[in-house]
Amino acid sequence: MFCMSNTNSFCVAFLRSFSGALMAFMVWSCADTSAPSIYDPSFQSAPTPAITAISPTGLGLAAATPLTIAGTNFSSTIANNFVFFDGLKATLTQATTTQLSFIAPNLVKDSIKVRVSVLGATDFSNTVFYRLDASVTSFGPLGTFDQPYGIACDTAGNVFVSLTASLAGIGVKKFTPAGVKTDYSPVVGTRWSGMKIGPGGFLYTARILPVIYRIPPGGGSAVIWVGPSSGIGPVLDFDFDAQGNVWACANDVAISRVKPDLSVKTFPFIANARTARVFNGYLYVGALVDAVEAIWRFSIVSADSLGSVEKYFDMSQYGVPGTGANAITFSSDGNMYVGINGPDGIILVRSDKTWEKYYQGLFSPTVYSFAWGKGSDLYASVEKTGSTALLKINTQKTSAPYYGR
Repeated sequence: MFCMSNTNSFCVAFLRSFSGALMAFMVWSCADTSAPSIYDPSFQSAPTPAITAISPTGLGLAAATPLTIAGTNFSSTIANNFVFFDGLKATLTQATTTQLSFIAPNLVKDSIKVRVSVLGATDFSNTVFYRLDASVTSFGPLGTFDQPYGIACDTAGNVFVSLTASLAGIGVKKFTPAGVKTDYSPVVGTRWSGMKIGPGGFLYTARILPVIYRIPPGGGSAVIWVGPSSGIGPVLDFDFDAQGNVWACANDVAISRVKPDLSVKTFPFIANARTARVFNGYLYVGALVDAVEAIWRFSIVSADSLGSVEKYFDMSQYGVPGTGANAITFSSDGNMYVGINGPDGIILVRSDKTWEKYYQGLFSPTVYSFAWGKGSDLYASVEKTGSTALLKINTQKTSAPYYGR
């Protein structure tokens, strides 16, 4: 209306003035709200990492074998390096510019793509293929609610397992190395806690009573080998020495020794003892003594003489109060494997008494019993409600002698 009632020149001048002001406002608004650029023209990428070799060559155990990558352009700061196995990160332990040490992730597979990334480098390394085998596998088959307790192995690698199902004993089952299961011995009571293959191929067993039983070669019913009238104390676990003597322990006031002629002698030891193993001239016992959970040992001077008790490894070093040893075994190089009721299931104690959580993250409480099979296979019975609880562990070691077998 205003422009219609005035000259055209005035309208044109007004519109030009308004348009110019609007354009100036828009330009000012855009300039004021624009974000700074993330482009850094001075950035230079770190050199691309390169893999030349992985050792051990070609094959390792998932989540267990210490591995090393050799190459170039790594960082000497551990946190700046990333090793990927098909996208899963490894756990690095050491780093230099030419070498990375680590534990592979728990990935069981052939032809895994391994690559390295370094903080500050824009590109991944070249890809190298690697294989990871299982370090721990379920062994069986077992029923869904079957619970293994005492276990033993013979020289052929057969595994003998005392089973319960829904808390009721179902006897001893025999598993071939391939896992084929057959009945071996009917149930006596609920379950066997201690089991060892002994002279003549007999399977010797115990279940807390002051009795050691044995099952004939090939299987059958258990019969008493040595009983209460001999003077033997309660037996939870036992082991043979090189002379064929049996050394037995339990929650009692003594260690019991049984000679091949069935004569018995006891040696004072007030303890809640749960496991026994003979190694390199010593009797090792996992026990609670005067509120101290530890691995104790006695030198075996002779069948009629034990040396003074020695605290070999204090379980308080594990750091979880109340953790005790339920099972002990040894590899031929002197490493001691301890099955525990603590969160990690198994710890490894070296001959210099340093220790570590064994194959960390692969076990759970509680480990009850060990039996070494053929080669590097160590079997463990584990409390694991609702799933298979007999494990086969590739230790990459060989067993110390089991003298009975």
